[in-house]
Amino acid sequence: QYHEPNGLFDSNADGVLDASRRQYRDQIRDQQNWSFAASGIWRIVTGEATHRILAGVDHFDGDLDFYSRASTGTNAATPGRPTPLSLFSPVYGITNPATYVLPAFTRSLTSGRRQGGYLLGESTLGRWITTLGLRYDEFRDQSGATRFDADALTWRAGAVYRIRDDVSAFAQLANSFEPQGVGSQTPLAGGP
Repeated sequence: QYHEPNGLFDSNADGVLDASRRQYRDQIRDQQNWSFAASGIWRIVTGEATHRILAGVDHFDGDLDFYSRASTGTNAATPGRPTPLSLFSPVYGITNPATYVLPAFTRSLTSGRRQGGYLLGESTLGRWITTLGLRYDEFRDQSGATRFDADALTWRAGAVYRIRDDVSAFAQLANSFEPQGVGSQTPLAGGP
């Protein structure tokens, strides 16, 4: 349960935004998550080169049972709603949340799953170190009847040259994949 700013306004018509409307949010979040990750590293020597190989997997499952309701204030003190708050001389505690008129709770159930695997190779020969890597990710999010699935194969490549034992020059090129939750798939929220 908390108050949150909900827009600025000019309370005395002097052209200065000096107050904030507020919204009171009452929420219950029951969240259950499970995750797992495992990786292994192998070292191989071939002639003058040393190689390290890293391989791994990760998995995440999560469920959120979310209940929420809110009361939004106006630009003036209104019975049953949060009062506005002055930005220059705030006075807290004017209204009691127990007196707010709140709607019934709305419920949303969201579930999500993410999993991936990766393979990274690193080779050292003299003062050169090179890396190559691949990662595969997939995810599925569902909220009510809305479901969103996606997957991607990403990669990275790099090289390091040890000019001296304490100075190196490097270059790296990579791409990445960042899944957006089911609630962010609308173009209005920057999705998909």
